[in-house]
Amino acid sequence: MASSVLKSPTPGTYRFIVRSVNEALAVLKAQLGPEARVLSVRPVRQSFLQRIFSGAKLEVIAELAAPESAREVALAPPVPGVLSATYAAGLARGSRPVDLRAALKAAGFSEALLWRVETERRWSISVEKPLGDALAEFVRELRQLIGAFRAVPLSQRVVFIGSSQADKSLALGQWLTWEVFQQGTKCRVCHVEFSRPNPCLELEVFCDAVGVGLTHYTPDQRVSDEDARVYWDVPCFGASAGDETPQLADLLRQQAIETRVLVLNAAYEIESLRAGLRAGRSLGATHVVLTQLDEAKDVGKLWEILLEGEMRPLFFSHDGNLLGPIGVDPLDFLAKKTLGKG
Repeated sequence: MASSVLKSPTPGTYRFIVRSVNEALAVLKAQLGPEARVLSVRPVRQSFLQRIFSGAKLEVIAELAAPESAREVALAPPVPGVLSATYAAGLARGSRPVDLRAALKAAGFSEALLWRVETERRWSISVEKPLGDALAEFVRELRQLIGAFRAVPLSQRVVFIGSSQADKSLALGQWLTWEVFQQGTKCRVCHVEFSRPNPCLELEVFCDAVGVGLTHYTPDQRVSDEDARVYWDVPCFGASAGDETPQLADLLRQQAIETRVLVLNAAYEIESLRAGLRAGRSLGATHVVLTQLDEAKDVGKLWEILLEGEMRPLFFSHDGNLLGPIGVDPLDFLAKKTLGKG
């Protein structure tokens, strides 16, 4: 951890080694001020003896950006899959008519999705109106469709499932940080292994840092959720999991784990997302989380996946930071990104 206070920190990137999330937040505020932005947080790999004598440690990379007045203002070209509000307004001011359907399809929205909005919401894409207004209305109709899905409250037993260990661990860590430090929820983690190893060293370090207890599950163990919400860390499903998916399904049923959160990487191609969606639904997924939203190039596919899954999103993860902001109002989060506002 840095030993001296930076009285006038200069813009740049800074690295800190801390013992907990609380310490990280305090250090950033004291050293860099409220304008600092966390770029990454990851557990520091340590030997068993190092952890015994010095405790768990986290590496925090933070950035202090230059003042707004010192930056060059540039208008970026429209990003594929994102309906930039500035770009839309510029088109709307033109004298030539704009084909809204063509604009939506160019942004990654499929004909099937457009048809669903028109039929279920009775909203006409062909109505003549300023393009900026029409795009905002279209996104509002998408939000209404997904917002109509049944809201399922979190139970005392929650599992995050997915085909990628990295994405699943990221989502679990970000949500635990939110639960513990923003909501004040008392949580525990139960780590599960079947026939194959399910490494959890980084998860152990993270739980130690945020003050969340972690236990290793055994088949004869009685897991109580009376004093805390229990989050289950289970092996991934999919090809790499071999024959363990049936064992996972059995565990979810035997332990009465009602809340099942499907984790999907927003940067994946739509067919990969659909494959994950099918696997998640076969395991009774009740919620969905999208990670790495900052890397998604085609936002239209994300609306399509949400509509196909018919699950309310729990949250969206903008990037890979355990301390970074998460979209706890996920539909608003995605709407802003779709319109180029976030």
